Amino acid sequence: MPLQSDGLVLAAKGVGEKDRLVTVLSREQGIVYAYANGAQKPGNRLQSATQPFCYGQYEFARRKDTYTLTEAQPRELFFGLAAEPARLALAAYLAQLAEAVCPRDEPAPEQLRLLLNTLHYLCTGRRAQGMLKAVAELRLITLAGLMPDLESYEPGQPALLDCAGGRLLPCPAGAAPPACRALPPAAAAALLHICTQPLERVFAFSIPEEPLQRLAEAAQEYVRRQWGGRLPVLQVFK
Repeated sequence: MPLQSDGLVLAAKGVGEKDRLVTVLSREQGIVYAYANGAQKPGNRLQSATQPFCYGQYEFARRKDTYTLTEAQPRELFFGLAAEPARLALAAYLAQLAEAVCPRDEPAPEQLRLLLNTLHYLCTGRRAQGMLKAVAELRLITLAGLMPDLESYEPGQPALLDCAGGRLLPCPAGAAPPACRALPPAAAAALLHICTQPLERVFAFSIPEEPLQRLAEAAQEYVRRQWGGRLPVLQVFK
């Protein structure tokens, strides 16, 4: 039977002169790599639905380990990302991170909803880009099973994020040890909120600029240490 699911195109690469290989974050099957025959040809029925950051309804045929995109209906193209280079670069970075940490061959409804909400706020400018980046990074890594251990942290206090050890700790006196990032109370509270609140509330917080900067730096370092991969497009965003 064909696989039918809504999904978000994370990346698209030309194959020859006519076809595309698309990476789709699907609700029903997680990350799907599929060939879209003829999608590069002008006027092809799959052309618009196979562009990066297109959200739509997709149907895939599977033969052994290979998927072919057979039907696609775009729902949202997130045109607002093109209004500012930084928006597009951040979206590309989060797409690469999602491809790296989201599951394959199992449902990923929360990851898909998180990315769609992030792109919506990114297009509208209703949330700071540093906040959106930190929320998406920390929530994606939490959904991948790498949430910081919060047991030792006392809410309302400054904290130390042990990026290598995967723990949020009480903040000791003196300089932070290597691979650790000191967080003021507002940044620590935001991290706790992002990792533990239901998805519908994950963007529902405010934080001053200085603690946000500390949170953003800590989130990026935590992802780097816990996941361990390299995402070249991050340098473009920076």
